[in-house]
Amino acid sequence: MRIRGHQLPDFANTQMTIETLPAVTLIAPGRDLSGLHSALRARGVERVSVWPDIENGDAQLAVLWNQPANALSQLPQLRAVMSLGAGVDFILADPSIDADLPVARIAGGPMAERMAGFLLATVLSDCRNLSKYAQDQKSRRWQPESDNAEPHIGFLGAGATARPAMRHFSQLGFKVTAWSRRRHRISGVTSVTGQDGLAEVASCDYLICLLPATKQTEMILGQDLFELTAENTTLIHVGRGQQLDADALIMALNSQRLRMACVDVFETEPLPRNHPLWQHGRVAITPHISALTPPDMAAAAIHDALIALANDRPIQNTVDRQLGY
Repeated sequence: MRIRGHQLPDFANTQMTIETLPAVTLIAPGRDLSGLHSALRARGVERVSVWPDIENGDAQLAVLWNQPANALSQLPQLRAVMSLGAGVDFILADPSIDADLPVARIAGGPMAERMAGFLLATVLSDCRNLSKYAQDQKSRRWQPESDNAEPHIGFLGAGATARPAMRHFSQLGFKVTAWSRRRHRISGVTSVTGQDGLAEVASCDYLICLLPATKQTEMILGQDLFELTAENTTLIHVGRGQQLDADALIMALNSQRLRMACVDVFETEPLPRNHPLWQHGRVAITPHISALTPPDMAAAAIHDALIALANDRPIQNTVDRQLGY
């Protein structure tokens, strides 16, 4: 198997002793990394430091999530950095990180399936009226309603993180359309591009944003896009925080350009307590949990990356710095 032209290491046939694994530093302020630390040790990764207690200044790998400025200054022997999730914008925007360092991320596979589960739960709960029945239960009201026709699901983005969700929606009989920079051949999915394609996707019953963070996607969920949506459109935003213009979203909801919004990612996290989205009656907020990285999954990716570095081989899931993903 190859990624971006590199032959991936055959980890199954790689012989490696604990002593030869490079050191790794975990830098993710505000996150509890104890589970990840334990999972790494269970895999035989002994030389682990957790910021701000950087014990291993010779670390060759730094695993990051919203790292502080100049957090890597004490790690002169770094050979690669890795995001603790699918997003890498906070790494690419850090001028203190050497532009020649490979940047990897934990994405695809199980992570994409977890995202699919979140999206399926969100859409099905809404279109099957489960929230309405929960309210009926409080009032002891028995009032069944017929479901609407299977909704049209629109995706902004057609990458690896989106594809399991597209497959599951298609298998359920939903019409699925995906807008992206270029056309893709995806079974059960209509692939569209350009302004006409964007207008088609924007007016779907559910508009799911799973775009990567790039200069081109910054504030893409803004007034221009919302002018293309329909009053029955529900926005589900699980991409990156800087893609959403919150003021424009509120205006679109108040003017009936959108039916509802489910937002999992924000430009500032945690979302400030005084932010107007908290109390908007047609906004559902989740705290960036659509595809949390389980410690065991993260530990497996980090362990494989350390083995690759120890054998002078490229690590998996590296991103193209020019594209931003």
